[in-house]
Amino acid sequence: MKIRRTECSKEEFDKHANMLETYWLENDYTDIYKFCMDNKIVALIKMEIHEKDFNIDIFNFEVFNKGQGIGTVAIKMIINEYPLYKISLNANDKESEIFWKKCGFNRIEVYTPEILMEYDNLSIKNPSNAR
Repeated sequence: MKIRRTECSKEEFDKHANMLETYWLENDYTDIYKFCMDNKIVALIKMEIHEKDFNIDIFNFEVFNKGQGIGTVAIKMIINEYPLYKISLNANDKESEIFWKKCGFNRIEVYTPEILMEYDNLSIKNPSNAR
């Protein structure tokens, strides 16, 4: 499966906005990227990349044709592109939590109603990868 990630223009986002299942920040078109396969947008992600402190915050992620592995491939691309970064997000629901766990994320706060998740490839939990 050949997928590529590039910045998403306002026009491209607006064209796909009616297909989004999650709430996206209105009139804020910054930090939105598209994933394309065969020159067709198959997913959108809104994330901030903090190069100074090696963090990525994912705010929204939407795959248009679920169940085909596109979402997993897209997230693995980001993980591989930023191997030194800690990636954080708030999963929407239990189904989302299952997806993020499949991608290697862990729930970091189990005693709150929010589903806060994190991917840290260089976690202290794995001493061979410690920073």
